[in-house]
Amino acid sequence: QTETDYGKSLKKLFCYTPFVLLLLGYGLLTGTYFAMSTIMNEMVLIHFPGEEIDAGWMGAIMVFAGMIGSIILGALLDKTHKFKSISLVMFVLSFFIMVGYTFLIQLERIWIQFLFFTLLGFIMTGYLPAGFDFGAEITYPEPEAMSASLLNTSTQIFSIILTNISSPLLQAHGDFFSNVFFCACLLAGIAVMACIKCELKRTNADKEPSDAKP
Repeated sequence: QTETDYGKSLKKLFCYTPFVLLLLGYGLLTGTYFAMSTIMNEMVLIHFPGEEIDAGWMGAIMVFAGMIGSIILGALLDKTHKFKSISLVMFVLSFFIMVGYTFLIQLERIWIQFLFFTLLGFIMTGYLPAGFDFGAEITYPEPEAMSASLLNTSTQIFSIILTNISSPLLQAHGDFFSNVFFCACLLAGIAVMACIKCELKRTNADKEPSDAKP
């Protein structure tokens, strides 16, 4: 019976267009983040040879900024329930920060690297748990663990794909083209997220009398 229920829930999720779009959009954002994290050291050392220590600090700051971003974004979503609007804002900010970095890195100022990875960590890492919350919201009453596991799977798949595209681009043509590729991924993510029909199923269910809930 459990396997049957699991199969039915899985089928419902893959047949539900808003969640499929979220899988794609979330995968593009988080995949870009993890792909960039993977090749970050190479990107930094292209412009700042011998600065391995600074590259390590950039990664640490990115993680720390993401912790703060997760807390702030989680509180904001809990208070406003503006899942789609806030998601779009995060995607648009990520895109413009990425575009700015693509051109500003050519100035070869180390503080630009630190600023960029701080902002990137705050927004992209901060959105990781928020995406799970968004998924649970639009797929209620399906199990939250299922939507979260599918979103996590999407992250891993896109991370592998984007890393295997951006890394050869970086080695063959330099960081400018790999960064342009990341910009294109984020732009595609914005388009996908804009198409999501956000029905607040979980929030609406919480407002109903307990005997009316499924």
